[in-house]
Amino acid sequence: MRYLRRPSGRAAALICLVLLLMVAAGPILGRWRAPRAGEQAGGGNTPAGAASREPLRVVTSVHWLANIISVIGGDRITVVALMPPGADPHTFEAKPSQAASVAGADLGFAVGAGLDRFVDTLRNAANPSLPLTHLTRAIDAEYLIDGGQDPHLWLDPTLVRDHVLDVILDQLIAADPGGEAAFVANTNALAAELTNLDGWIEAAMRPLNHKGLITMHPAWAYFGRRYDLPVWAVQDGHGTEPSARYITELLEIAGELGINTLFREPNSPDLGLGAIVRSLGGQVMVLDPLGGPDRPGYSTYLELMRTNVSTIVRGLSID
Repeated sequence: MRYLRRPSGRAAALICLVLLLMVAAGPILGRWRAPRAGEQAGGGNTPAGAASREPLRVVTSVHWLANIISVIGGDRITVVALMPPGADPHTFEAKPSQAASVAGADLGFAVGAGLDRFVDTLRNAANPSLPLTHLTRAIDAEYLIDGGQDPHLWLDPTLVRDHVLDVILDQLIAADPGGEAAFVANTNALAAELTNLDGWIEAAMRPLNHKGLITMHPAWAYFGRRYDLPVWAVQDGHGTEPSARYITELLEIAGELGINTLFREPNSPDLGLGAIVRSLGGQVMVLDPLGGPDRPGYSTYLELMRTNVSTIVRGLSID
């Protein structure tokens, strides 16, 4: 099976002076464990007076990660996704409003591996002491593609269940020990939902994994690895254009395997391939691996995965 390297990212750097001025003025986001004996599923060990405590302020880069963190943290946290829906994390340049969120945060999460370097830029300028966890550094490299150089790990829900939840849970407990029981209960419930999601995806993909996935952007290697699906990408990195020879090879592969759909992402360039695919009787369909709070079918991580898988199944079912 073929897996492609991740694209290189570009950190935002145009607002450092603004950030420093804002900071000078003052600040204006597994382990699958059963609850301990005596704990209740909402947090039986919550200390007295916790109802009046300020929620833990958490920032992260992208919406799907903010959604998972919010599910685990519940009402003990507030979460801000720094990147707005529809933006490209590789080229996103932050604004003062995002700097303000970082300046006032207690905890931060990023995907890492070059996907969201703008978070590091904001932290260094607006809140250097902010504890910031990069998933691709916190998870053992043996579980990651290319030793963690491919950042798109969330497209394997079992990797999220077995490792991402663990990382988030540990950091939330460290920042708010009084919320441990609630965090563990929420993590266990989410892990069960991810197990159901994985079973649903496996059943949906099984009749189609003799084909394969051809995408514009190299984001789906983790998905292919989990569901035994060959994956090819037109681009070998972010913004790079393929050679005519490679395009010819992909078209030959598509013909041999009966693949009639090219999948692209909302922000990936077409490179003129849409017209070629359609002229050969195929079609182009859109996959959105990031989602957003206002996008129907993509507003939570679970919805995002189900919607994308349904799109893949439709595309690969076309003869």
